[in-house]
Amino acid sequence: MNRTFAHRVTLPAIVSVVIIAALALFFFWQRKPAMVVAATLLTVLDVSAIERLIHTTYTLTADGLLIISRGRFASRRVVSLEKVKEVSVRHAPFRLYRYVLIEYGSNSETTAMTDNDDAFVHEMRKRIKKLDNED
Repeated sequence: MNRTFAHRVTLPAIVSVVIIAALALFFFWQRKPAMVVAATLLTVLDVSAIERLIHTTYTLTADGLLIISRGRFASRRVVSLEKVKEVSVRHAPFRLYRYVLIEYGSNSETTAMTDNDDAFVHEMRKRIKKLDNED
């Protein structure tokens, strides 16, 4: 059975999206060609950031894979749960937010910011243990 976890939107992410939008609006307001180009680039950046915030999902599949989809514009990352060495909850500097650090393979790692970190870690460890018992 597949289990999908949604991405958690943090305050720093919201603040950065608002700042980029405000800068784009300010640059459009100037109406100079260079400013309009900069504003257009900032708008594209802002749309892609919002898209990533809204559409990022973490799916644990029945066949032992973790599929990290970071929006429609980014490629998916697929991690085999058999290769996962460590799953731990960490804090960002100044404890602004929590994230899950997933160490796998030979010196590879990725992060996940799910809406429920504890349930995500518990489900991953349960599935990893189940895979280990099958071997």
